[in-house]
Amino acid sequence: MEWSLLSGPRLPPFLANYLVSNTMPELSIPPNALEPGSVYKFRLTAFLPSDPSVRASSSIVLSAHHRPLIASISGSGKHAISTDSPLILSASGSHDPHTAPHESQVHVATTSHVFLYCKT
Repeated sequence: MEWSLLSGPRLPPFLANYLVSNTMPELSIPPNALEPGSVYKFRLTAFLPSDPSVRASSSIVLSAHHRPLIASISGSGKHAISTDSPLILSASGSHDPHTAPHESQVHVATTSHVFLYCKT
């Protein structure tokens, strides 16, 4: 068996080398290896080791999509608050949809003060 890339952007070197050397019936592509917004066409060719002229192949088209980061503020919306009380906002629900929630590495920019301007 052999795998090949028929069309699509150039693969990262580690994946291109794996594709050429992989003789297994399954192709495992790690996260972030394909370019978002691109279309790839892979082909698997199977043949008899005793007679390589006896062969069959099958192709698959893959579309790699990019999903944006999820920014979430707990309890967001309109709230009435007192200017005499501390204001605490949590962005702990923000995450990268490409990773498992416990592996997400979304960094939230923070400041030490929140200024509220009240009209009187």
